[in-house]
Amino acid sequence: MVRIFRHYVPAPMLFLVGAAAAIVSGSVYVGHLLPLVGLPIVVATWMESAGPSAAVLTFLLLASMDIAGLYDSRQRFGRRELFLRLAGAFAGAYLLIAVFGYLLPGWRLSRQAYLLSFVVAFPSLYLLRLSYEHLGASARRQR
Repeated sequence: MVRIFRHYVPAPMLFLVGAAAAIVSGSVYVGHLLPLVGLPIVVATWMESAGPSAAVLTFLLLASMDIAGLYDSRQRFGRRELFLRLAGAFAGAYLLIAVFGYLLPGWRLSRQAYLLSFVVAFPSLYLLRLSYEHLGASARRQR
């Protein structure tokens, strides 16, 4: 366990949070890779850099996942409950980033970038959480 601000956090949980942050922030930039498969490029923002938008989206999604109880290490979720909690967290975070985009128009993500980010990040995080639950369950059975 790692100690952060006088709290002990399990190392697998830190890996889960880091992987989720990497997936969400990377999902904003997936539009630049579309020409590799023969599709037109998707520009994330009208500004030069999508970094601030990706950082805010990542923060909001991680916060909404925490509010949804997905980072409570004592709870184990079934597939349906995990899907619903993750969908609620995504809905809240993407709604808040849209509101944030209207307040600061320079950091607004394009519609295609929203859709592409959701299509990439949601299934990726769902599969990550399922594998985390499966590996955690097998480790608990060994004890």
